[in-house]
Amino acid sequence: MAEHIIKCWPQQFWAIRSGLKTFEYRKNDRGYRVGDTLIIREFDPATGAFSGADERRTITHMLAGGFGLPEGYAVLGLGDCPPPSSHVVAIQEAAKALPGVEGIGATYVREIDAWRLYTMPGAKPFGSIDGYSRDLADWV
Repeated sequence: MAEHIIKCWPQQFWAIRSGLKTFEYRKNDRGYRVGDTLIIREFDPATGAFSGADERRTITHMLAGGFGLPEGYAVLGLGDCPPPSSHVVAIQEAAKALPGVEGIGATYVREIDAWRLYTMPGAKPFGSIDGYSRDLADWV
């Protein structure tokens, strides 16, 4: 799977970040494939500069060739990228380091680019790191 760094104008970038835009229409000059990762960087054409904001998305579907698309262009379906597996391992190790605590839960919150650790409902509480949430349950 390849990674592709692409520019994106502010209005479209923020629609992707918010989840309202789940596709990207692109010239297929990079050999895009399902499973590839897009690193989408906000670029302001008025200033000619990157803002420093970026988003990572996985190509989950691809429509190219035919279907009314011009030759050489594609519509890319965008899905969330899972956090790097090293983060999951780090959280599992942190959970092991808390003596006497069982039922550790963790979730990655894309909007704030951070992990949250907490105890599962009914487990012995240890407090929380960056809040407590039962709504966002990715258990490790």
